[in-house]
Amino acid sequence: LFRSSSFYNYNVFRPYRRPCSSIFQCLIVVTIFTILVGGVIGVLVRLWPRSPKFEIISVSVSPFDMVGSNLTATWNITFDVKNPNQGRLSYEDVEVSVYSGNTNTLLVSANQSGFDQPKKSHVKYEAIISTWRLPIANETVSNPLIEDRVHGVAAFSFQVHARYIYVPVPPVS
Repeated sequence: LFRSSSFYNYNVFRPYRRPCSSIFQCLIVVTIFTILVGGVIGVLVRLWPRSPKFEIISVSVSPFDMVGSNLTATWNITFDVKNPNQGRLSYEDVEVSVYSGNTNTLLVSANQSGFDQPKKSHVKYEAIISTWRLPIANETVSNPLIEDRVHGVAAFSFQVHARYIYVPVPPVS
């Protein structure tokens, strides 16, 4: 007669036992994936071009004359232009507009010359806008300007529109 113990195969491999649970392994994979995605997003945000900042340093108006409803003036505006980028900015068209401070009505607008700006820099930019005997037909604009002229203080606001090209700095070899 055969005994059941005599047919037992001692060469059978034991089942594989993982050193870590599957939940722990998934947690490690998700953590590594999150770090990689966060790193890629961080690099893209750092290298993505940001808009330059124009800040008015000084404004002078000379001469400022209102004869009837005709305006004669020359505005000399100095801006501090900040480039926050890692690359150079090349400005092609810079348009500066002057508005009446009381009514926020456009008085005059002029295109200025373009310029180049190095990476991470501040540049002083001067814009000169002149008008000679500009007719202002709207009395709600001309009357406050005439009153301001009499008092010696006039309110103006300015707007800058600039078209620029971002030129990335090539990597150093």
